Amino acid sequence: MLNKKHMWKLSSGRYVEKVMRDFTLKLNYEHPLCSVILDVDDSHWVDTFTPDELIEMKQAIPAQTQHLPSHMEDSISNIPKTSDIKEIFTHLNKQIIDPYEHRDTYWLRMSLQNTADLFITKYLPITTQNERELIQLAWSFIQTAYDGSKLTLSSERGCLSSMNQKNKKRRVAAIEITLL
Repeated sequence: MLNKKHMWKLSSGRYVEKVMRDFTLKLNYEHPLCSVILDVDDSHWVDTFTPDELIEMKQAIPAQTQHLPSHMEDSISNIPKTSDIKEIFTHLNKQIIDPYEHRDTYWLRMSLQNTADLFITKYLPITTQNERELIQLAWSFIQTAYDGSKLTLSSERGCLSSMNQKNKKRRVAAIEITLL
């Protein structure tokens, strides 16, 4: 349940998280919002937020941007500046990080290493992968981001029958377009 005191209230009085939730309920297909990614430049928001709300959010977002902790920024800056994925993978693989003491840095290393592995195994760049495979493999770091924290993240639950019924009339876009 959404708690208003932890939500972003716009000057219009609307709460961004509630608008996002209502929007996701209308989706027929996967959208970055399903991973709690709000891109205010996404064309879907033009019909969802007012022009003034979009301007307010665009102006506020830089002020809300949080930087990585310095130890995580250091880990990233120490990665070799090269396009040789094997060299990057090897560098990451040699890092010894205590997952109990430095959970966030450990998560970062594992996420980067797993992503590098997707290139090594030729899973990336994207070619014939389906949506579920991409969510499961390419975005798996989202699933593990809250491991070891008080926050939890759970994925959708459903059965094959429900999925098949939902996918019968799939289109390419995240929402179904009605033609006049």
